[in-house]
Amino acid sequence: MRRAAPALQEALVDGLRSVVTSFGDRPPSLPSLDPGYLVPMLVHAARQHGNHIVDHVPAYSSADHQVNWYCLVSALARVEGFTDPYFHFGASTDPAAEEVLRAYHSLYLARHQLASLEMGHWELFINGSGIVEIGLTPPARRSALHLVANQAERYMLPDEVGQILDEPFTDETRRRLVEASRHASLAVLRESDPDAWGRLSAGIGFDLDELPTFQACLIDLADLPPAWYSQDELFEIWNHYRQREAPQTSDAFAALVACHSISPDEALSWSATAPLLRCGDHYIPWFFGFHGMHPDLVFLTLLIRRHEQLWSQTVGSTLARAADWLGRRLNCGERIKWRARVAAPDGVGDADLVLLDTTTAHVAVFELKTTFDKFRTSFQMRNFVEQRVGYARALKQAEQAAQALRSGAWPLRSVFGKGAPERPTEVTAGVLTWWDTYNPTAGSLRVVPICNYATLAYILDRAHGDLEATIATIKELTGIYCPARLVTISEASETTDRILLEVQSASIPPVSSWPDVTDFTRNLLEDHRHWPEDWKDRQDEGRWRIYPKMG
Repeated sequence: MRRAAPALQEALVDGLRSVVTSFGDRPPSLPSLDPGYLVPMLVHAARQHGNHIVDHVPAYSSADHQVNWYCLVSALARVEGFTDPYFHFGASTDPAAEEVLRAYHSLYLARHQLASLEMGHWELFINGSGIVEIGLTPPARRSALHLVANQAERYMLPDEVGQILDEPFTDETRRRLVEASRHASLAVLRESDPDAWGRLSAGIGFDLDELPTFQACLIDLADLPPAWYSQDELFEIWNHYRQREAPQTSDAFAALVACHSISPDEALSWSATAPLLRCGDHYIPWFFGFHGMHPDLVFLTLLIRRHEQLWSQTVGSTLARAADWLGRRLNCGERIKWRARVAAPDGVGDADLVLLDTTTAHVAVFELKTTFDKFRTSFQMRNFVEQRVGYARALKQAEQAAQALRSGAWPLRSVFGKGAPERPTEVTAGVLTWWDTYNPTAGSLRVVPICNYATLAYILDRAHGDLEATIATIKELTGIYCPARLVTISEASETTDRILLEVQSASIPPVSSWPDVTDFTRNLLEDHRHWPEDWKDRQDEGRWRIYPKMG
C-alpha cells in the first residue's frame, strides 16, 4: 500500500522552482577549448548519450531524445568563433564536454519534473517501505486508445505502405517505406485545399514531391559513420542518391536543406529539432532527429518557421477545411451524414464537424484542431494543451453547439435538411486533434470523447457507422491503461533514498482490470497483446502495477 504525500510534493515543487530559477543566473561554464575541437566533441558526447537513451531509457518516460537535443544546442549556441571541425567523431569523449552537457541535463530534467508536477501529470506517494513513488495521473497515462491510434494511423496510409510494413524490417524496406508514403501523413494539408498546397509548393523553392526521397536519403546518411559536410558535399551526395532523376539545381537543393536543417540558435528560439545540425557553414546528420517526431512533422515545423508569411497566406489560412477532408474520409456508406464548418445560431458560433447517424438519430459535434505537439517535452506541453489546442475552449465551443441541438434552438433539419429527424435522440460533444492522443478529461467523472482524426475514422469504420458505439468505445479505450512498472529515477549513493517512477508498457492489461466495456470495444482489442490474468505469478509484482478500474 502507498499513501499520497502532498506536503512532500509541494516541497519538491518549491525545490525544483529554485533549481530552475538559479540556473538562469549561473549557466555552466564552457571549457577553454578551441571551438574547432569543442563543437564536434559536444556533438560526439551528445550522440553517445543518445545511444545510451536508445539502449537503456524506457520508452514513454519523457526526458529522452528531445532533452538531449536541447542540452546540445544550449551548449553549442554559446560557443563563439567556430569555423571548421577538427574531426568527424571522437575515439573517446572528453570529460569537459560531458560535464557541460550533464549540467544542462540537470536543468532540463528539473524543468521536466517541475512541469509534470505543476500540470498534474505526476502525483507523489510514499510506499510501505518509505520509498517515494511518482504515479502517473490519468491524463498522462498511455491507454488502449493510444494503441488503437497506432492501428488507425496505418488505416489511413496507402495500401502499398501497409504491404511494406508487413515485410521484415531492413534498411531497404525502411527506405521503400519512406518513399512509398509520399508524405501521406500530410494528406490533410495537401488535400483539404490542393490550390493552397500548390501555391505553397511553388513558393518554397523546391518541389514537395522531392520530400520523401530526401528524407530517405537523410535516414541513410545518418546511418553512416558520423561526418561533417559542406553544403556542396551534401549536394553531390543528394544528386548521386537520386541518380535516376534529373540533377536538382543548387538553388532548389539549398531550399530543401533549409527546411531540414537548423542552427543551435534557431533550435532554441523555435523550440525545434532537425535531421541536420548546422554549425557555421558545416552540417552534420543528427541521427536522432526523427526519433521524437514523425519526419513529416519535423519538416513541417521548420517549413512554417522559414516561410511564415507564405504559410499563413496559403495552407495556414485553410486549416478549417480539414473538417471537410475528414468528412470525406469517413467510410460509412449512407448511415453517417456529415456537415463541416456549419454556422450555428447567434451566440453559439460555428461547429467544425457535425455527424448524424441516420439509423439512431445520434448526433456528434466536434471541434477540430489541425495542429500537433511540436515540442515533445513535458516542460513545453502546457503550450500545446492550453494554446495550440486550447482543450478547455474547444470543449466549451463543442458543448455550446451540442446543447443548442439538444434543446432545439438549433434545428437538426437546418443542418442536414428536411430528410433528417426532427430532433436528435442524443447529442455528444467532443474534440478531434490532427495527430496527438491526449485527453485532459481522462479519469474524471465525465470523460469527453477526444481522439485524433485517424482514430475516429478507423473506429467509425469498424463500427459500420454506429455512432453511439464509436463514441462509447473512444471513452472506454481512454480508461483502459497500459500496465506500468516502477523504475528508479533518483538514488542517493550515500544513503538508501530512492525515487521510483511509473513507466508504462505498450500492452493491454488483464481483461479483469478493465472497467465495464461494450462488446464492440472487446472485439476491437482482440488483436492486441493482453496481459494474462495470472500476471502476478509471471512478473515481479512489486515492480509492476495494474491501474485499478475507474468508473
